[in-house]
Amino acid sequence: MEVNGCGVQLQGIVYIDSIFVLNLVMDLYLLLLTAKALGKTVSYLRIFAGSVMGAAGYCLILCVPGISYILKVLLGMIPVGGLMIKIACGTKGIKELLRAMGYLFTFSFFLGGFIIFLKGKIRILTEYGDSAAALAGMGFAGFALLQSLLKAYRKRSRNHFCKVRLLGDGGAVAFTALIDTGNALVDGDGQ
Repeated sequence: MEVNGCGVQLQGIVYIDSIFVLNLVMDLYLLLLTAKALGKTVSYLRIFAGSVMGAAGYCLILCVPGISYILKVLLGMIPVGGLMIKIACGTKGIKELLRAMGYLFTFSFFLGGFIIFLKGKIRILTEYGDSAAALAGMGFAGFALLQSLLKAYRKRSRNHFCKVRLLGDGGAVAFTALIDTGNALVDGDGQ
């Protein structure tokens, strides 16, 4: 960074153990949400293993010198995210993996935005919000909010389907059908 023609180099201390623990906790939240969105029943051991992989991968990528942050994200975080999901959720096929990564990155976006929002609106978090404990706490609040929104969405979408049983020449056929109000129906002659 240059200030008034003078070269100023900013230095700071990065505690890799704090970064690892914070990423581990956030990855736990994100993988739990992703598994719920996928409708997967996964063990906490798998979620924990995926979170350890994600935190370790982030720390390794962070330590690689001479690469811009954007390249670190593109070349590092996307494969690490995929590996996290593969370990935690055991996805099958590229389509399910890409869908899961979409959920993971969407939840990550909203969780990060929620933390930034809290840090800007709550005065004590403005001063002390960068501690690992405060960030983990804000992350948990965001996790709980996203989990309740996901639960409400699933409950609401389940109400759009019902079990239907039709009688025919070959006997009864049972299936699940979408409930439609018929609002878009028109007469056969187009009126």
